[in-house]
Amino acid sequence: MVECLVLPGVGGLAVQALLAACCLGVFYIKRQKEEKSLGVDARTKEEFVLDASKQFAGAAWLHVLNLAFASVLNGLMSGGDECEWYWINILVDTTVGTGVVYFLLKIASAFVKKRFGPEGAVDFKSGEYREEDGIISMKKYGKQLTVWLVVVSGMKILMIMFMFIFSGPLTAFAGFILAPFLTQPWLKLVFVMIAFPLLMDAFQIWMIDNFIKKRVEQFGVEHDPEAAYDPYVEASADALLAFSQRAEEVLVNFNAEEALTNFKARYDEVTSVDQPPRGAVHASPNGRFDTLEVPITDDSDAKQKFSTIIPPDQSVE
Repeated sequence: MVECLVLPGVGGLAVQALLAACCLGVFYIKRQKEEKSLGVDARTKEEFVLDASKQFAGAAWLHVLNLAFASVLNGLMSGGDECEWYWINILVDTTVGTGVVYFLLKIASAFVKKRFGPEGAVDFKSGEYREEDGIISMKKYGKQLTVWLVVVSGMKILMIMFMFIFSGPLTAFAGFILAPFLTQPWLKLVFVMIAFPLLMDAFQIWMIDNFIKKRVEQFGVEHDPEAAYDPYVEASADALLAFSQRAEEVLVNFNAEEALTNFKARYDEVTSVDQPPRGAVHASPNGRFDTLEVPITDDSDAKQKFSTIIPPDQSVE
């Protein structure tokens, strides 16, 4: 049986382009449905495009990580090929990962408010890109995009740990689901990289858009019930704040020259070998006692003292 590999040449790249086009179609359907249910003024087209671009950037970053981790996990763990691990990545990211992203985003919101205060947290308010004059601020968008990519990366790290711990059951489940496609690697590739991702990504896109779009209560002082009454979010945000403050103190007080000096001293201490004093008697491996040789130096004072103790030979007549 030929092993199924992710991105096997030009055909695999075409599969990726088709998947990206399908994801754009999901965004379009979401926009049309929102206009019918909430009205055109619920969210402007500019705001929707910026919200969608954040998701698209996060999805593209996750896709790169999935391709990389599929090969890594396939090499480190027994069982399963690249297609199966890619399928497992999609399954975990779009189910458990969606809930983790929501929780991490709440922690990030609470942390930003604690770190920068209510006024400083305004720029990070998800979905709010306009200044007071109504003009779109790309500075706000950049800050929100940075937070979103950090949240997505944190989710990916947690999901990798989850997959590492439960690698056995996950590979067995993947093998059971993908068993009908084992005879044809190309069919398995199409199912793993088009059909299943399209279904699961559509679900994830729909869910994530619901909690990253504009929300008045996310960072507001009077309307922040979730961050105020969720003890897990508060505790996590406090721990993250303490860590960031400690890291900032270390960076401020960091002295590169002193650190290098201390490192060199520790290195010399570890690598130094105790040398016996010159002229000391030591036992050789064969049981004999030898005297260490003392190197002869060209010292005139020493020669003078030596000649006074042992005078030179004189001829006898």
